[in-house]
Amino acid sequence: LPALDAVHGSDRVLAERPGPRGQSALREYTDTVGAGLKKRPDLVLRDWDGPGQHVVLDVKTFDVTAPTALQNSHTATVRLGRHTAAERDCLRDEYSPLPRNHRLVVFAVSTGGALGPQAQQFVSALARRTGGQVPPPLLDCSTWATPRLGPFVRAAVVLAVRRGEADAVTAGWQRVVTPA
Repeated sequence: LPALDAVHGSDRVLAERPGPRGQSALREYTDTVGAGLKKRPDLVLRDWDGPGQHVVLDVKTFDVTAPTALQNSHTATVRLGRHTAAERDCLRDEYSPLPRNHRLVVFAVSTGGALGPQAQQFVSALARRTGGQVPPPLLDCSTWATPRLGPFVRAAVVLAVRRGEADAVTAGWQRVVTPA
């Protein structure tokens, strides 16, 4: 989200955010322009492809080593099989038909860190908008390991997925202090 804000402008990136304005922006969109959507999106980018053009981003995370992914998407033998299945299924089952002037980008990312084709294309398009440079608002977060925007965004997404997975795993743990 900070990368999208830095590149596209926070006023044109609609997402769940803290505070009253952040909570209402996405709701206002789905009540008006996005009223034709069957599902509430994770993010909406206003004017991304041009004035009045909306890009709907839907984030899908999954484990490609799960038995159902191995069986149904053949993830052991088909590169990005689960990712492309998520892209196809999301459009067909959750967003079709899209309202006029809307485009869907399914941001499919596995817990191992692989990005699906649409996510890869989107990150590349985001980087092109800055000539590949990390925007100044993000420089404090960047390191020598991510000197360009594309690798920076990929690393941030993978880290967010892994943090979310760690939070989910540890949520049910009860920490016990070992007596001295």
